[in-house]
Formats: sequence, structure tokens, C-alpha cells
Amino acid sequence: MAYARYGAKSPEWWKHLREFKRSFWKKVRRAGGTEIQQQMTGDKRYEVKRPERLAEALREEISEVVGFELEDPRVEAVTVTDVTVSDDLRDAKVFVVIEGGGDEEARKALTALQHASTYVRQQVAMNLSLRHAPHLHFVRDTAEENAARVGQILNEMAGTGELEEKTE
Repeated sequence: MAYARYGAKSPEWWKHLREFKRSFWKKVRRAGGTEIQQQMTGDKRYEVKRPERLAEALREEISEVVGFELEDPRVEAVTVTDVTVSDDLRDAKVFVVIEGGGDEEARKALTALQHASTYVRQQVAMNLSLRHAPHLHFVRDTAEENAARVGQILNEMAGTGELEEKTE
């Protein structure tokens, strides 16, 4: 047992330690880091999960990259409204609003964003100092368009007298 001399550890011991660390950090990533942090610190400050914090940071950085660094004329009218990140932090869905134009221009803008997603991902990873940046999936955000359409229908109904206001 040459390993017992001078306090040295056997290769089996080091292998066991590596496996333990790997499984421990896998549990931390799966939990979003919050449960382990709360157990270690006893503090409730960590209740906001990491995907939510990362989504907010991604939204800000993607907005800057798309707005200022991309010179494609198809993405000039694009605004990033929201970002959702999967629990494993590998994928991010980026919601964008395309101002003006119709469905054809929106489709072209989304195509241009998908082609530029690798560049945007690299810039975001560099600006946020992320080792692994999530894959970006751009999706058209139709919430504002739907709200405008509902408002237009309500105004038409109010103009024709079909909509009655309740007074109490």
C-alpha cells in the first residue's frame, strides 16, 4: 500500500470523489441552485430561481445586440418583449414584436433572426460571461396584436350601439 504513505489517496478514492462531485452538482443544476443555496445559507433571498434571473439578463442583452449590433434591414423593426428559459438552461424562447408590415415581413424578420441566432448567442455569452449560453429560439409575440384587434372590435361595437355599458 504505497498510497497510504504520506497521506496519499488511492485512485479508487479519487474516482469515488469525482463521481460524488458530479452527482452533487447535477442535483444542484436540476434544482436551479436555489434549494442547495437555501440549505447552505439558511437564507430566503434565493427564492428567485436561476432560470428567471437568466431570462431577465438575456432579454436585456438580446435587445441590445438585436437593436444595435445587427445591421440586417429585415430586423430593424424588431423589439424583444420577453424571454423564457427552460429549467435545464439549455434553451431560451425569445418573444419578439415586429412593428409595421404584414405576415410576410414578420416571416422574413424571424428568418433573419434565426440565421443571426448563433452570432447573438455568442455575443450574449461573451457579455454575460456565460460558459454555456442557451440556444435561442425566436418566436413572434402576438399578444399586442391580439389586444389591438380586441380593442378595435370593441370600438366598432360601441360605435354601432351593440355594446351597452352597465350603470349601477
